[in-house]
Amino acid sequence: MSTQRRAKRPYHHGDLRRAVLDGALEAIETSGPAALSLREVARHARRPHAAPAHHFRDKPGVLTAIAAEGFTLIADEMRAAVSNNRERD
Repeated sequence: MSTQRRAKRPYHHGDLRRAVLDGALEAIETSGPAALSLREVARHARRPHAAPAHHFRDKPGVLTAIAAEGFTLIADEMRAAVSNNRERD
């Protein structure tokens, strides 16, 4: 028997957080927010069922991140609209 162990390669997805959030949005579009589960998020993100837990503790954590991202997008759009209105004046 060989005493050598096979070296483990580190798991690296790239942007797992983004993949999980995109998977959550897809799951919400398909089944609605009430039916959302972390397993469903992982399935839509095409990641292992434990993957969402690397960035989010639970379902409310995923939904909070989505809401925060949405508010950031709205704020950016509002700033752009105000800037465009000022340029016209």
